[in-house]
Amino acid sequence: MPGYYFDIETTGLDPRCSKLCTIQYQALSPKDGSPVGDLVILKEWKSSEKEMLLEFSSVFSPIWDFVPIGENLLFDFNFLNHKMKQHTGKEYGLQFFANKPFIDIKHILVVKNRGSFKGYNHCLGKTGGGSYVPTWYQNGDYDKIEDYIRKEAYCFVNAYMAITKEIPKILLPFETQPL
Repeated sequence: MPGYYFDIETTGLDPRCSKLCTIQYQALSPKDGSPVGDLVILKEWKSSEKEMLLEFSSVFSPIWDFVPIGENLLFDFNFLNHKMKQHTGKEYGLQFFANKPFIDIKHILVVKNRGSFKGYNHCLGKTGGGSYVPTWYQNGDYDKIEDYIRKEAYCFVNAYMAITKEIPKILLPFETQPL
């Protein structure tokens, strides 16, 4: 069951009136969360939303062949679902996402942030924010978007590697023997 760092960049929060700028993913080791492949960045400005979605769908659609690992994945799933329906007339649908295995570290970050949802994503150690992406996109500053994506992926993967290493130790005292 291969896990992949997964994220998207958009020009806004509403998929009905915002563009999907990029889809990025990277294979991660199931043992320690370290990268085992290159970061793949599909770019709307190099093709189109539709072409990007179709290319990604061939990797993403098999339920067990691509396990997304990310932060606030429900936003990404909703955006992808809406854009697929808009461009192809087909959608993944709620059932697809309900049955697809995924790992979302949002909840761990909220706990680390003392239960606060506000600013929980700062726990990843990334600087800057996705809020600049719409402006960069509008101005054609695609290099800035790609730089942001690479930094964000690096910070996420480092945090995920730490989580993968430390959570088993934290939970060890609570393990029980099978009945």
